[in-house]
Formats: sequence, structure tokens, C-alpha cells
Amino acid sequence: MYLSRFQLIKIQIAKLFDKLYLPDNVCLSCKNYFKPSFQGYVCDDCISSISPKIFEKEPFDYIDDYRIFSSYEGALKEMIIALKFKKASLFANIIGDIVENDFFAFVKSVNPDIVTYVPVSFFRFWQRGYNQNELILKALNIRYKSILKRVRHSKALSLGIEKVQRKKIVFGAFNIKQEFKFGLEDKSILVVDDIVTTGATATEIARILKLHAVSKVYFYFIASHKRAVGML
Repeated sequence: MYLSRFQLIKIQIAKLFDKLYLPDNVCLSCKNYFKPSFQGYVCDDCISSISPKIFEKEPFDYIDDYRIFSSYEGALKEMIIALKFKKASLFANIIGDIVENDFFAFVKSVNPDIVTYVPVSFFRFWQRGYNQNELILKALNIRYKSILKRVRHSKALSLGIEKVQRKKIVFGAFNIKQEFKFGLEDKSILVVDDIVTTGATATEIARILKLHAVSKVYFYFIASHKRAVGML
């Protein structure tokens, strides 16, 4: 795994803290103390416990098929939060390593012409400095195209917002980038997103893609708020 100069410095600092017997970090998932290696948010035991799960599939409008990797809870939840809101971009690499086999199995099953990701607004990108979904794709080392753009910013959608209201909020929030508007006919497209709650964002993106003559739309979600029905 590639580590930036900043991450290497953090590793050296953590090693120095160990030698000085300074207090260790507390894992955000299990709440136990641990000695950080290159990140101090989640312990290695909690990360290694993350596994793919099976979910009862409900149909989503305009989406031909989708796959959810695991539940939005525990270590995976804490890593996604840190990646999105604490500028801990290194978690994109860790998440990429965790979902790699599951992701490429789904890619093989649907065989998309184009792989892309859910965009964020300019404000969100400026705030974070990156799009977490794109970073995960980079970590997966797969060829992708940035074909979507967010044309309207909205506040982060909380879990308590109902599905109908979510649809109203995201309606018209996405579009195709100008350079791709006339090259998507009869293509199959796989879109990567970090979290699915009601599917409102995904169905709106799929609707826009189908309006541009895309033949098949697939989604790969890293995590879901819904309860899993089994383990893989």
C-alpha cells in the first residue's frame, strides 16, 4: 500500500510515542486502547473483523442490479466517517483493500462498459479536498471515468429524513458532464457510492443516466444502514 510522506511521518511519531510510554489511542469502534501504526482511529482487530454480508434486495427504480458490501456499523462506519468528515484520506486505501475481492467479483458479473462514482458538490469537495468515492476507486486500481457532476448542493441527509423527502431533495441535483452527454448510448455503467440509505441518490443518478440512453445502470455500495440477513 502506498503511503504518503505525511503518513510515514505519522508512523514515526506513533513509534516515538510508544517508546516514551505515552497513552495509546482509543479505538472508535471497540473503545479499547491500541497502539496506532499509521492511523489512530480504528484498531487492526476491528478492521480485520469487517466482512461482506448479504442483504435482502429491494428494487430501486432505474437500477438494473446492485451490490452492498457490508453494514454501516462498527469499524466500517467509523472509517467512512473519518474519510468523509475528518480528512483521513488514508482510509480509502484500507477500504479498497477490504472490498477488493467482493468488488471485482461484482464487476465480473455485470461487466460494465464504464465505471464511475457518485459526485459531491463543489462546496463538499472544497471542504474535504477530495471525493471519497473517487479515492476508493483509485485505491482499487480500476480504470474509471468521471462522467457525473453535482449541479446543486444540499446539506448532508440525515437518517431521519423519509424516502419521499430525500427524493425531493436530490431531484435534479445531478447531471452528465458536457463531454460525455453524447457518448453514453447503449452503454452499461457501474456507479460506486459509499453509503446507501433509501436509495434516493442512486435512483436519481440512474434516472439521469437512463435519460441519456444508457442501457444498464449498476451500483456498488460500500455500506448500508439496513440490517444484513446473512454473511458471505
